[in-house]
Amino acid sequence: QMVPVLPIGWGDGGSYGPMTLNGMREWQDLTVTVQFKLPEAAAQTGGGCVATRASQMWADGITLCVFGNGRWFLADGGPKLGGKPAGALFTSGTLPKPLPSDKFSTISLTTIGSTAWAKLDGQVLFSGVQIPDVDTGFAIVGATDWFAIQLDNVRLETAGPFWRPPVSPCPAAAVGMPLQLRPCARNGLAVEDQVFELLPDWGIFHKPSGLCATAPNASAGAGVVLAKCDPNDVKQQFVNDYTLIRDNLQPISLRAGGGQLHLAGDLHGNLFLESSASSDSGTWHKWSYFPNTRQLRNQYTAIKALGYPMCLALCKEPSRTQEVLIG
Repeated sequence: QMVPVLPIGWGDGGSYGPMTLNGMREWQDLTVTVQFKLPEAAAQTGGGCVATRASQMWADGITLCVFGNGRWFLADGGPKLGGKPAGALFTSGTLPKPLPSDKFSTISLTTIGSTAWAKLDGQVLFSGVQIPDVDTGFAIVGATDWFAIQLDNVRLETAGPFWRPPVSPCPAAAVGMPLQLRPCARNGLAVEDQVFELLPDWGIFHKPSGLCATAPNASAGAGVVLAKCDPNDVKQQFVNDYTLIRDNLQPISLRAGGGQLHLAGDLHGNLFLESSASSDSGTWHKWSYFPNTRQLRNQYTAIKALGYPMCLALCKEPSRTQEVLIG
């Protein structure tokens, strides 16, 4: 939580408007609602904001800001100080009249899959706006600049059909089963084929089965399979920086290869070892670990070129396009 007036800032250093962060890094499909009232000094130039799928510093996220003078926009990332959109602009407009200065206004933003909707004081502001379905992150309430905005009645609600407990499409785990990649389960909901722990002895432990990842053939291009856990087997030691991999993308190297073989993946769902970074834009050699869901992901913040985040899993799964309607 941030105090919305200087000199108390945060680690960002003041690039974006002040905000309060809510929830967890894995959220996607939400309705965020807040009542806000602008101070007299910011009644025309300032605005209140809500966001979903946001990073800790608000550099990413689907963000709606409504200004006292009636201007509004939906954009990627938090507003730069002063209210300019920081990233891609999805839609914008102007209200028929400015916001009332003597009472609170209520803004609400809903994101489900690749679509966004919004309301102002219960009236539709926009509907069916297309947004990227690759970001994940926190819910935010905030402002466009440093001023004493008043916020009240913050509500976070699940939205859409993607909050049902996910069901794994994979067969039961077994010794010798190849590890692969498939789209990560949504909204912080764990699914058993994607539940892995990074152990202190560098093991990658599939908790539901009690088996560990191993590289039977420690060479470039070779795959990774499940095996009985042996902490002394260097083919099961996937070295990583556990402090950094939870907050960023980091390489994972196999000790059996002298640190020269890295865990890699591609958009076809293949998991393999590589000795050097590939020039193929559809492959990656760095990972991020999400301890809430125990997912090993190919993205921390969204990498648009890689599409929807992929997770270490027991099987592949083709991408699906789903249409979502709300009233």
